[in-house]
Amino acid sequence: MKIFSILFSIIIVVIGVTFAVLNTTPVTINLFEKWQFEDVALSRALIIAFAIGAISGILAGLMMIFSLKQTNGKLKKELKRAQTNTKSLKASVIRDRDMD
Repeated sequence: MKIFSILFSIIIVVIGVTFAVLNTTPVTINLFEKWQFEDVALSRALIIAFAIGAISGILAGLMMIFSLKQTNGKLKKELKRAQTNTKSLKASVIRDRDMD
């Protein structure tokens, strides 16, 4: 498995370097008509855009995970309470049956 990880990493690096070398065309980036970046390499602009998207996706996923963990904790407490109530009800039914 470790060999697969190393091989995969090497392939990704080779693809990234090839991408950067082949896409050196300078481009101008305008952000909201306020900020302008001139002569940015196309590969750098695309990599930055990809990184921003990846970070946004990770943050959104983390927010969802934290929300689900909170819900899971509430459900576990509710389950424990229901199990306790069930045990006490069973015990009371057995006591009532023994009294008859």
